[in-house]
Amino acid sequence: MASKITLGSRIKALRLEARLSQRELAARLAKRLKGFDFTYLSKIENDRLIPSASAILGLAAELKVDSDELLALAGKAPADVGDMLQKSEGARMFFRSALSSGLSEDDWKKLLEEIKRTIPVNIELFGELVLELSILWDEIEELPGEEVLAGLRAPDRLIVMNERRKREMEQKPGRRRLTQGHEMGHWDLFVDKSKLDHPMLFEAAAPGIVAYRSSRGGQVQIIETLLSCEEGIDLLRQMKSRADTADEARSVNRYAAAILMPRAIIIDEAKKIDRTHWPNLYRLAERFDVTISALRVRLEQFNLVYLDQETKRLYPSRENAQGQTRLLF
Repeated sequence: MASKITLGSRIKALRLEARLSQRELAARLAKRLKGFDFTYLSKIENDRLIPSASAILGLAAELKVDSDELLALAGKAPADVGDMLQKSEGARMFFRSALSSGLSEDDWKKLLEEIKRTIPVNIELFGELVLELSILWDEIEELPGEEVLAGLRAPDRLIVMNERRKREMEQKPGRRRLTQGHEMGHWDLFVDKSKLDHPMLFEAAAPGIVAYRSSRGGQVQIIETLLSCEEGIDLLRQMKSRADTADEARSVNRYAAAILMPRAIIIDEAKKIDRTHWPNLYRLAERFDVTISALRVRLEQFNLVYLDQETKRLYPSRENAQGQTRLLF
């Protein structure tokens, strides 16, 4: 049985056909993309890193291949759209037309708004196109009792998803998507981009020595090289984790919710259903591909649902719940 063609395997095959080493191809890309090197290329070829759209376009140009094919293999569009780009010349013509049409900044923003209006929102595409962040699945060390879902490597513009937690996040894609949105919120709201190219603490150590990571207790800062020795692990156990402040947690969670459940769309869709029945809310959460708890919190922000914590009864709004309470007395 023929092995499945992946983005990494396709790029490697094209590179070998061009008689280029990883270093040679990376050197060419480095002229187009700042910071691109052979280690980055090795991760792409081994399907350990999803490159940015600009990196894919650069690779396509250097390897003399249709960029649409690589974009489709990278999952830069929903599966059906990716298949269409591979099979339909008309679809590729439309994509090229959009690239060559000389759209103004406002036109591109409107186009991106249309992308974001697709339900469920493609959170990874949003991160790539709007924030220019890449996503890498890799193992992240966890201390005993710690659950780490993801990390943000700001200098590399990289969201690292914990491969140790891949199975459970794939079983609950809403949780994975919210985790990615959470990290995007930290990048967009709290990272000082002007300092990314400046020397950092422990600059002599490997990149990513200090990372902020999502866990059930909030964002945890950990010095990764300390995990390599017992003394370091003991020190980490004694260190206080840097959990999100209440305002920061609220901000990044609302940021993620705003991407995944845009205000105008979620309000319109919520008003079409009976919000006092859990099955209806579960179906709505499934449509937006978010967790039921995230949906409930989002609807509560717009006063479109209220959960009585004692009775667990749902009301269409806080005022309805208060009205029912007054009637009982």
